[in-house]
Amino acid sequence: MPTYEFFEHTADVGIRAYGPTLVEALSAACDALTDVMTGGAQVMSGSQKSFGINASDTEQLVVDTLSHLVYLFDAEGFVPGRCDIDLDENLSAHVTARGEQFDPDRHGEGLDVKAVAYHMLKVERQDSGDWMIRVLLDV
Repeated sequence: MPTYEFFEHTADVGIRAYGPTLVEALSAACDALTDVMTGGAQVMSGSQKSFGINASDTEQLVVDTLSHLVYLFDAEGFVPGRCDIDLDENLSAHVTARGEQFDPDRHGEGLDVKAVAYHMLKVERQDSGDWMIRVLLDV
């Protein structure tokens, strides 16, 4: 099974991310976000940014994590290439994003992500036991 796929939506970009654990599905959603922002360009892991998330539910965990990555891209020009996520049972996460500074020659083919939407958001454990995250990106 692929770790993520895109689906069509009228004005947004839809992502479905999968993983055997919630952490792996969330990491796949982070990878998909990077692909949208860079047009699929390769991102080097030369630097890192760390941040914490304290969520009340899995949906907030997804939106807050992806929104913080959008913030790092917009405010600091940081392109995440890989996210390592430590998550406890209280949905407190420590995220270490490894990536590099935005280079328009290499990363300039992507879409401008304005926000991560709650509309149509779904985080669920499927019958197979794997996790699936469905999220829309406002572009």
